Amino acid sequence: MEESKKVFLQIKAQYISELWVDFAKYHELLFDLTCEEYVLLLESNMDHLDEKIQQKQELIEDIKKLDLLRKETVLELNKKLGVNIKNISDLKDFLNKSNLSAEATRIENTNLILSDIIEKIQQQNKKNQVYLNKALQSLQDLKESFNGKKYKTYGPGGQNRTSVTK
Repeated sequence: MEESKKVFLQIKAQYISELWVDFAKYHELLFDLTCEEYVLLLESNMDHLDEKIQQKQELIEDIKKLDLLRKETVLELNKKLGVNIKNISDLKDFLNKSNLSAEATRIENTNLILSDIIEKIQQQNKKNQVYLNKALQSLQDLKESFNGKKYKTYGPGGQNRTSVTK
């Protein structure tokens, strides 16, 4: 590989590596906001909950911008160096073959952290959704009981019983 392409690759590899670190940082912030959202749900603090949801949306937009930069950089690498990098494994392999194993390792390690954070975000989002579903069902049951429709109670053995009001 000619010298100008080596320098280009080094710069882009460092840039992608920094993007991955930023991805991890932004996703960590997103996880924190998701946990704060759950606490606000438990407290029924709707005013602050709206603010958290807005903050999450803004952060998600920032993450999308980072992802666009990553895609553009990989396309630039593919075009300028005549390679076909489609995923992180391809990138890591290419960087290792190009004697940039330190950057490949940094990207791989950061990606492991990022994957873990994303998994935690997904788990917390499921908890948030379960809580919301239960709250909505309770509100629906309460509404029906006020309207003279059926409502649920529990029998002596703990089983559900449905009663109807007139």
